Amino acid sequence: MLKMPKPVRRLWRDLRVVAVLSSAIAAACSSSSQRSVDSKDAGADASTGGNAGTGGSGGASGGAGAGGVGGSGGTSGADASTGGTSGADAATGGVAGTDAATGGTGGLDASTDAASDAVATGGTGGSVDAGACPNGVQGGDGTVSHPRWPIPQSNARATSEFTLTTDTALDHATCLMWQRNLDATLRDWDAAKKYCDDLGVGSHTDWRLTTRAELISLTDFTTQTPAINGVVFPGTNAGGNGTIFWASTVTAWDAQKRWVVVHGGIGQPTYFPTTNTGRVRCVRGAGAPSGARFDTSVAGTVKDNETGLFWEAAPPDVDTSPVQAKTHCDGLSTGGFNDWRVPSLRELQLLIDPTIHTPSLPAAFTTKLGGWYWSNTFVVGTTTAFWAVQFNSGFSHPEQGSTVYNNPRIRCVR
Repeated sequence: MLKMPKPVRRLWRDLRVVAVLSSAIAAACSSSSQRSVDSKDAGADASTGGNAGTGGSGGASGGAGAGGVGGSGGTSGADASTGGTSGADAATGGVAGTDAATGGTGGLDASTDAASDAVATGGTGGSVDAGACPNGVQGGDGTVSHPRWPIPQSNARATSEFTLTTDTALDHATCLMWQRNLDATLRDWDAAKKYCDDLGVGSHTDWRLTTRAELISLTDFTTQTPAINGVVFPGTNAGGNGTIFWASTVTAWDAQKRWVVVHGGIGQPTYFPTTNTGRVRCVRGAGAPSGARFDTSVAGTVKDNETGLFWEAAPPDVDTSPVQAKTHCDGLSTGGFNDWRVPSLRELQLLIDPTIHTPSLPAAFTTKLGGWYWSNTFVVGTTTAFWAVQFNSGFSHPEQGSTVYNNPRIRCVR
């Protein structure tokens, strides 16, 4: 099919928005010291889906190499054959519009925004049920690196959590719209960004390269190879470099490295030089940040206003076993709350501020202890090994093979 030039497509989109608004109007007339880098930082071997390397070592600038050389407090070394990068994409996502059904604003309602898409669950075109997203595509415009939505609670991502069309998936948890079907092309960061900027899937022209946080929102930690819902997102595991997916988020310690997520392998976020190659899954979102992200008004806690989570502000400066970590959280009553728990891997990964390092902890946390931290997420196939997150860099890795975390810290959440 002949693809219309981008200006023409944008004009066509704007005309559709005007038509939707006109219909809505007519219908109306008749919502305590930081630690240095842990020497166990693992190198990511994307040829095997990002399994642990054994040569991670501390340093100020993590480099890509077969030995998994660490940098800046937990940097993952990368097999150069698996590289690829993403870059900062400041382009705003989402198209302003109105949901005629609810009167809400800020993004086209999925019932009109996806009207030209063929619905995978029944029919060809027509309206799409927005599910938990009555205002349509939201989730953030990609201008900040942290999550702009409540974090999905399950370690899995069920098919029922998405509204699907032939080409797109609307995530009910984040209200971001995702490209479903991918080509097998491996791209460096510049090419990946351009690909999303030029994408016209589903009659939409506001696609962009995803952030680190947005990619993590899709990870299914109950499965591997791929570590993503294969019904919602088919063709994710292409082997080799095809297992990694670019984010737009730059690393805090090296402007020539970008975050990626190994969705085709074990699902961990890591980072590669911008000159390497990988795959890309584009996203649409809307909504600029407004107001402060954190609230420290409740003593001993830091509340994330974007996700709704309360975090322990000053965790104990001691190493713990998984059993000790759970005991600490179960007995915690900080802030007058008694429902503290060990955080999930996704929650812990998304607390990371990738714009800073050593530690990569947001400024609202005045007790800045780096090093490894426990999550409550089991490694696939076990009930004794857990994932941990390195808070010097933001890298995470499961206990797997030669990688065993005996005594990370704990920061509780509720």
